[in-house]
Amino acid sequence: MTTPASRPPSIVVTCGDPAGIGPEVVLKAWARSPAHARARLRVVADPEWLSATLAAVPGMPPLGVTVIDAADERPSSADRVLVVAPAVDRKSTRLN
Repeated sequence: MTTPASRPPSIVVTCGDPAGIGPEVVLKAWARSPAHARARLRVVADPEWLSATLAAVPGMPPLGVTVIDAADERPSSADRVLVVAPAVDRKSTRLN
């Protein structure tokens, strides 16, 4: 049985920062990170955006994209991005 103290920590990266942390940076870092062995990595982003980036941008690593629930405890790996899709509240997205 895994206890909270023995579980590896989760590291969550958000994608789409206006300062420049875009999908290309996140996806390349995911594929190269040695942290998968010590932590459960997650990306919060639109999974369709990540898939489109992988398909359209030359030189991207060969990654799969899997949408998971925020509570999913599976380990991460360098060949498949585990994505927590951001919740969108359609009622609060109107412009004033």
